[in-house]
Amino acid sequence: DFDAALAIDPHAWVALDGRGTLALRAGDDSGAIAAFSAAISSDPQGDDFVLPLRAQAYWRAGKRAEALADYSQAIQRKPAAAGFYWYRAVILKEEGKRAEAIRQAQLVTTANPKLPLAYFTAGAIYTSLGEPGEASAAFDRAVAVAPPAASTYLMRAGYRPWTDLAGRRADIAQALKLDSKSAPALAMLAQVQMAAGQYADAATSLTAAIGKTAGGPDMLTMRGIAYQKAGQTALAEADFAKALGQAKGPGALNNICWELATADVSLTSALDDCNAALAREPDLVAALDSRGFALMRLGRYGQAIASYTSALKLDPLEADSLYGRGICELRAGRKSRGRADIKAATVLSYAVADEFAHYGVRP
Repeated sequence: DFDAALAIDPHAWVALDGRGTLALRAGDDSGAIAAFSAAISSDPQGDDFVLPLRAQAYWRAGKRAEALADYSQAIQRKPAAAGFYWYRAVILKEEGKRAEAIRQAQLVTTANPKLPLAYFTAGAIYTSLGEPGEASAAFDRAVAVAPPAASTYLMRAGYRPWTDLAGRRADIAQALKLDSKSAPALAMLAQVQMAAGQYADAATSLTAAIGKTAGGPDMLTMRGIAYQKAGQTALAEADFAKALGQAKGPGALNNICWELATADVSLTSALDDCNAALAREPDLVAALDSRGFALMRLGRYGQAIASYTSALKLDPLEADSLYGRGICELRAGRKSRGRADIKAATVLSYAVADEFAHYGVRP
């Protein structure tokens, strides 16, 4: 359809955007760069969202200077787009330019002094670069500049490492004070309770959350995991069956697979769910990644590496896939490859090692 549109008007920037997006999704970085560049030439001012997309394609292709330039131009046009500063910080960190990477934290807050997301982004940059004091101050400032809202406290909780369960609990408690019926707060409380081994309490929290919303397959799966960990197998199986019955698309199937695999519960079923998602959408990066994790849990390291590699062909910047593949390579005896993947993943994401440790997976 895009080609047909371009046959009528070779400068139709919407069609060029679309073709570039398809190329990016297919892992064709050079094709994406060409299409996005043509779109920018056709409409240099009116198509701002193409710049960060081309920056991503440049970055994936290893052209960091070009990616940095595009993100800089995107920031000039949209100073409140905090994510662009984060991407610049990560690329600069990759290049070993620590001072310039840290400066992105200062730039995002200076440009947006009243925007909570700017301070959360700055905190993430500081954390990534080993500055916990600066990070904590930035996260606190994010809460201070925001109007009182449960979502702000939940966002700060989400940025905290899993080693700080007390901090997460405190933020969730503040969120529930502001909105006692907040299903996201109750679900996050359940995650903290499960991390602390309080599975019956987690099931109770999730039951309350499900009672305040339509529930859905994600919360049902989480509650099923809590029941399973608490030894209530029949209740767990009922929730898993209901969740699977409600999962209407590949994304929902992937989410069930991921929750089961990371919780180390019903691994064969998790693998089946991932395969079902991929049967419907073979290039779903998230499902390829989740399948890799499930296979890793099952000790099938060669197959896990293959699934992670398929995900990384489509998105070379996916930190979870890099870290997971690195773990599997280490366990398969491919030490140098494993260490390289893990190093690359921790540059891209300040939280990936903490998340995997939370799942009980370490190098």
